[in-house]
Amino acid sequence: MRNLVVMFSILATAGALSALGPAVQEKVLSESFVNRPIPRWTNGTLIAWDFHTPVISLFNSSGHLVVRKRLAIPEATNVLNAAVSETGKIAVSGVAGPSKNGPGSAFIAWLDSSGDLERIVRTSPFAPRMVAFGSNGTLWV
Repeated sequence: MRNLVVMFSILATAGALSALGPAVQEKVLSESFVNRPIPRWTNGTLIAWDFHTPVISLFNSSGHLVVRKRLAIPEATNVLNAAVSETGKIAVSGVAGPSKNGPGSAFIAWLDSSGDLERIVRTSPFAPRMVAFGSNGTLWV
């Protein structure tokens, strides 16, 4: 099993700070991300997902798994993208279906900080590929 080394850098761009060099914090996770999207570091949380399953995983700044949750959405088949807000809310874009009832439907789901479903909005025919929270909690797609 391969381990992922996550490096967080703050690169100094101002002339006076450039002499200090980058500030780096390195964490080793015991999670395999082979054949999965690159996890996203957002608001103090590393969030990971898989295109082929409706599961999200959240890691804290120490690299410890704090949430692993299968989305409680009927017929959800995959996650396209995910983000975490400053308050710990989670947004997930994904696809549910196809099923015997028809073609697949794109959605955005809002989860609480423990990964429990709060709200879901069907967005088809629009399929959001990226989601991100603004500093005021606004979700951008």
